[in-house]
Amino acid sequence: MNSSLNLLNPSENLLYSLAFDAVQSKAIGFGRKRMKTLIDFFSNPREAWEASESEILQIDGVPVDVLERFVYERKQINPQEILEGLNKKNVKAFSIYDSDYPAALLNLEAPPLVVYYKGRFNPESLERSVAIVGTREPSEYGSKKIFEIAYQLASLGFTIVSGMARGIDTWAHRGSLEQIQESNLESSSKNIAVLANGVDLIVPLSSREIYEKLLMKGCILSEYPPGTVPERGYFPARNRIIAALSKVVLVGEAGAKSGALITAERAIELKLPVFGLAGLPGPYNEGILKWIRKGSAKLITSTSDLIEELNCFNEIKNIQQLDLNLLDSRFDSVDSSRKTPAKAPSKNTKLNVETEKSNTEAVSRLVEEIKSLSEIEKNIFDSIPNNQFISFDKLLEDSATNVAKLNSVLMKLQMKKLIKKDASGALCKT
Repeated sequence: MNSSLNLLNPSENLLYSLAFDAVQSKAIGFGRKRMKTLIDFFSNPREAWEASESEILQIDGVPVDVLERFVYERKQINPQEILEGLNKKNVKAFSIYDSDYPAALLNLEAPPLVVYYKGRFNPESLERSVAIVGTREPSEYGSKKIFEIAYQLASLGFTIVSGMARGIDTWAHRGSLEQIQESNLESSSKNIAVLANGVDLIVPLSSREIYEKLLMKGCILSEYPPGTVPERGYFPARNRIIAALSKVVLVGEAGAKSGALITAERAIELKLPVFGLAGLPGPYNEGILKWIRKGSAKLITSTSDLIEELNCFNEIKNIQQLDLNLLDSRFDSVDSSRKTPAKAPSKNTKLNVETEKSNTEAVSRLVEEIKSLSEIEKNIFDSIPNNQFISFDKLLEDSATNVAKLNSVLMKLQMKKLIKKDASGALCKT
């Protein structure tokens, strides 16, 4: 039985791997390396889990006090209850000891024992996958170009892998999801978000719309069990998975200390090509521009540039069969809330920043208006759908604010022409 498809009848490897992962999550000094030592000693997860205390204490390479703590924690865990908890949350999982575990993750020095996910996952989608990562505070130009590139790559059959973080990650997911939606695909796994928390949690809350779309048209994935809240150290660990699931990494914009550069570093360790988007100099871009100057990343200005560069590599299957003329077709160059057609650069066109700006006046206004919002205004704005109306009561519940404050914020958003009402008072983004 395929463990990732039917958790009601999982393999024994998955069932007991879930139990080991639950112990590991308690942070008792029982990390991946020591856990692997224990399991390897007994050949498989079930035998290791059911081994007697005396047998476990014979293992070399793991401190006795850690082994004793493992024996204690094991008594508190029921593998079947963990499985039932996943089923209730509609979470699926892979075990590293099962054949359906993503092979790409085995290239990591410390691959996760268990990978949890929601949505649809198809291993074949990783054959042509591009990670797109970058700063949480991108420029207007960077946001627009990443949306455009992700949209075009998705139209060519590429899978977009990112981290669902605010900023460049969000624009990458939006671009890919927009193209998938326009293609009317009933099911897709061409958009993968890798989280630094449990797949049942939406972090940040402003990513709710993307999260919900990914459940239907993509995949949300994490090495952390459901319910796990993000911690500082989880993000660099998450970035190694983003790199491993991809054939190449594109850094949209990244400052000198951006976490996106960690993803790029992991990609280089995995011998994957790294690209950087040409952009305007500034603090949001100095990190990747430095990498480009020293030759650690290759410069691109458009999707066509990226495809041309990929022709030099063998990582992605059938790259030579891509029709670059497809990049000249018209597409929506902003997110799904603002339908502004724009023409993609042709194969031989180099970026002209002034022309790009003049073609995106609507985008400029939208971005500036959103940037000027206060934190509560931004949270409420992000809670309002793009393509459907939401009732005031539902919005009140989702925004966790009071009626007076919500009314005040909605009035401001309407004055900025960012939202609209229908006859019933329900709201939608313009």
